[in-house]
Amino acid sequence: MGTTLHPLNPSDANLIQARLSELGYYRYQPEGIWGLVSRSALQDFKAANGLSADDVWDGSVEASLRQARPTPASDTPFGEWSVVGFACSAEMNPRKMVVSAKGIVVGSMICDMQGPLARSSADWSGSVLCHIDGRDIASKISLRVSGQRLVDRSVIGTSTIVPTSFDRCS
Repeated sequence: MGTTLHPLNPSDANLIQARLSELGYYRYQPEGIWGLVSRSALQDFKAANGLSADDVWDGSVEASLRQARPTPASDTPFGEWSVVGFACSAEMNPRKMVVSAKGIVVGSMICDMQGPLARSSADWSGSVLCHIDGRDIASKISLRVSGQRLVDRSVIGTSTIVPTSFDRCS
C-alpha cells in the first residue's frame, strides 16, 4: 500500500537490497531474490529508524529508505562484533556477538528481544529473554556504539557483565 517498489519483484528487490547495502544493513551483493537475509536486513533498518521491527514492506518503509539521511547500520549495534583482539571469522567464536532487531547471539547464548531496542544518542537498550544451558533468563541489554567499537554493559539475569569492548566485523 502506497509503494512504488515490491520486494517480490526481482528488479525491485535488487533496488531495495542495493539501498540497504549502501546503508550497511544488507551485507551481500544485491541479487534480486527477497529471502531471509533481505528480510532480516529490512527488520534491522526499520528498528534503527523508529519503525516496527518486522519485515512488512509498506509506504512508510519505502519513504524512510528513500530519505536523504536514514540511520546507517554503522550508527547501530546491528551486525557482527568480535571482542577486541579476536578474529571475527572463527566458527562458533565464543567472543563474537551478532546483534539483530530480533535478538542477540553470543557463543551458545541466544537472547530474543522482548520489544524493540530503544536508542538514546549512542546507547541502545532493551529487554531480552536469554536461553543459556537450558534455562531462560530475563535480561537487560545495554550497548554503546562509538565508531567501529561497541561496549556491552548488559545485565544477564541479576549478573552485571563486566563492560566488554567489541570491534565491528567487516
